[in-house]
Amino acid sequence: MPNRPAVALALRDGDREELTRLTRSSSVRAGLAQRARIVLLAADGVANTAIAEKVGVSRPTVLQRRNRYAAKGIDGPYVPHFSLSIWPPTGEGSAAACFGVLGKEEVSDLLGELVHLG
Repeated sequence: MPNRPAVALALRDGDREELTRLTRSSSVRAGLAQRARIVLLAADGVANTAIAEKVGVSRPTVLQRRNRYAAKGIDGPYVPHFSLSIWPPTGEGSAAACFGVLGKEEVSDLLGELVHLG
């Protein structure tokens, strides 16, 4: 009996625009754009195996990205791969929540100090 194709991933309001922006931005890390592309293809109803082939990842990676998005929304595929390019992520479990009260500038300062220490 053949496997059933995965159901199209339902996107939350406004996420398609943000994910599309991430895939088109030249200032976003390649891995972040790749994760956004996986979620968009899954939302378009493309089969997991086809997504894996098209994006150049394994099928388990596609399943992981789908499951993270379904559970946590747009933050799911990106945490713990925090990026200031999507600042400020919001919601419980988001990168912003992980950093508590630190703002973008404070995080940048801390990262700069760490670079100088290394």
